[in-house]
Amino acid sequence: MTFQLGKLITAILGLAMILTCAPSVDAQEASFEQRKRSQAFFRAVRQQVDESLFVRTQNSGHLEISHDAPVRWAEAPENYGSVRIWTYRKRPELFATFTQVIAPQKKPLQAHYTAIGESPISCSRSGRKTWQTTSKSTKFARVPFTADPDESRTRRVAAMPKMARGFSVQLEGRRGTKSLKLKTTPLYRYDAPDAGAINGAIFGFFDGEKPAALLIIEARDAGAGKAWYYSFARHSQERLVGRHRNRQVWTAQALSEDDVNKHRQPYTIFTGGGV
Repeated sequence: MTFQLGKLITAILGLAMILTCAPSVDAQEASFEQRKRSQAFFRAVRQQVDESLFVRTQNSGHLEISHDAPVRWAEAPENYGSVRIWTYRKRPELFATFTQVIAPQKKPLQAHYTAIGESPISCSRSGRKTWQTTSKSTKFARVPFTADPDESRTRRVAAMPKMARGFSVQLEGRRGTKSLKLKTTPLYRYDAPDAGAINGAIFGFFDGEKPAALLIIEARDAGAGKAWYYSFARHSQERLVGRHRNRQVWTAQALSEDDVNKHRQPYTIFTGGGV
């Protein structure tokens, strides 16, 4: 009798635990709705990507969307983000983040574009020109105090994150000054010897989940021999200051809303669409 009673109590306790741990119907429905909104966000990103055509104005070369580097994130409660990169002859020329806040207050999708090549570019969407940069997007310089690239590709690839740690970026915005966080895992790696870059990588300096500045490091054949080159690029309209080993090497002045909305700068924002 005691044995039977013990089994009954164990069964009741087990059932109570299952009922306690099982998600409520409301929670299941909320989770289902979140998945629907997340899927709708990424569909909207794909639609913008599919409808957009980017061209280098220097030689009318069409940029190609890379399928190697879709980076995604989701912040609580519902803040979605996605990265896309376009290349020319395998070298990155355009970097974009797509973001949308769904909760607590829904906002339209934003597409942040940064031209990171050495040629101006133009963009058209559904046949209509939407963006035209008027100057070179980035300027590369030799990485100071650095040994020449190794003959081994494996060692060159391993050297780039270590080199990136020597750089830092500060964002000087309306809410004060902050140091951006470098993520030493590259956002994108590439080999583009036909475009002048033996190996290269894009690193992000992050403000929360979104990169606010980019660092591009490349091993190049400089004629007399291989050398390391770098370039910063903005991915925020706030003022940015880049340093190498505490020496200031780059500044990007703050952009006004008018600067961004005219779509003439290497960094621009488009707002609209989304979930």
